[in-house]
Amino acid sequence: MTRKHLKFPARRPIIEWRRESAWHRLWPLALLTLPAAALAQLQLATGGGVDYEYNSNVFDLQHGYTVPGVNTPPYGDSITTYGGKVDAAYVWSQQEVRATVTGNEHLYDRFSLLNHSDYGLDGLWRWKWRPDLDGLFSVTRDRTMVDLYTLTNIQLALETVQRETGRIGLQVMPDWRVEASGYTDHYQEPLVSAPDLGLTEGSGQAAIKYVHFASITAGLSAGYTHGDFSGTTTAIAPRYHQSDFALTATDVVTDLSTFAGRIGYTSRIADIGSGSANNASGLSGELDYKRALTGKTTLGLLLSRTVIPYLSTAGSQIANIADLKLNWQATNKIGLAFDYNYTRAQLPGQGGAVDGALNGSNRIDRFNYVGLSASYDPVVWLALKPYAHFQDRTSTNFAGGNFNATAVGVDFSVLWQRGTPPAPNPFQVQGP
Repeated sequence: MTRKHLKFPARRPIIEWRRESAWHRLWPLALLTLPAAALAQLQLATGGGVDYEYNSNVFDLQHGYTVPGVNTPPYGDSITTYGGKVDAAYVWSQQEVRATVTGNEHLYDRFSLLNHSDYGLDGLWRWKWRPDLDGLFSVTRDRTMVDLYTLTNIQLALETVQRETGRIGLQVMPDWRVEASGYTDHYQEPLVSAPDLGLTEGSGQAAIKYVHFASITAGLSAGYTHGDFSGTTTAIAPRYHQSDFALTATDVVTDLSTFAGRIGYTSRIADIGSGSANNASGLSGELDYKRALTGKTTLGLLLSRTVIPYLSTAGSQIANIADLKLNWQATNKIGLAFDYNYTRAQLPGQGGAVDGALNGSNRIDRFNYVGLSASYDPVVWLALKPYAHFQDRTSTNFAGGNFNATAVGVDFSVLWQRGTPPAPNPFQVQGP
């Protein structure tokens, strides 16, 4: 998990064209200039949709708390989302290039102060040169609303995150592979109390893997990360560095089960000061297991413990996560999905009052999320997905941090597709 906030599943993002970009007006003309043989390799999917949801607690408020300048409780509201998606992929020989544009516009019925739009841009180049050398480079940029339960003062905040990722791998001997990878993250989260709040984080990692068996890979990895908060005077120590060491393993059994895991140690230390909100160390790791129980039913289990940034308080958190997913594809047109997530987040030195003042105590948040959804695809270009979910949080040493919310909704979408674009598989650096 690499993001700085713990996020519950949300409505699917849909697209907003950016006025400052001119490329979207030119790429259709560029496609027309390609020869027929090249167009045959192009795979394209585009669609649009409407999502309607009722949320019983849109501000994620504890009972008895109010929002200044907002009408009295209750704080339930209906949200309508409009938009679409474009996904293009070009595969030639052993090279793959893909680009995805997503986004949405959210309109609240009662609380129009929360109206906002967001977008996502994702580009990937996966290459292979000779049988023993491969790699990739990707850039993602997302603009999303900051979850209100992460903020100490209720406000609409739109966060922009950009990540550049690279990896290169070399098969040095028949049974051994070495990899070098890295990423840079740039966060911008303007708040009323800190309009220039941001974080820049860079990380590098090296790994050596043993690949003697056809489906099993095992190895060692080590990484180093440096982060620097900006635009805030509340950070106890605005800079930090982190070291990670882990044993890794994967096992893939085609059409039956997959396993990926790592276990190691992470140490994050503030560059100045002591006992700060950026000092966090301990056991870290991840276990990701998926299995086909029957021809129609699949199970997914994720257990993880990571140290990640928490931008709203310019600090860090240790996130302990357990996530269970069950999917039942009753027919080729009807499916059901169940999801349960439990998260225990430890935020050292970040306890305090709801007004935003930190008192240096250790804050602990406990989340529960339960979600149920159905999908009905009467034809290949049409999808209808009703859903419901419940979430709650209890906090220690954080006044006003307890809340619960229930949401029900339905998503209606249409899709046009040329070819079959490969499933997105952006590279994720193991670690923070």
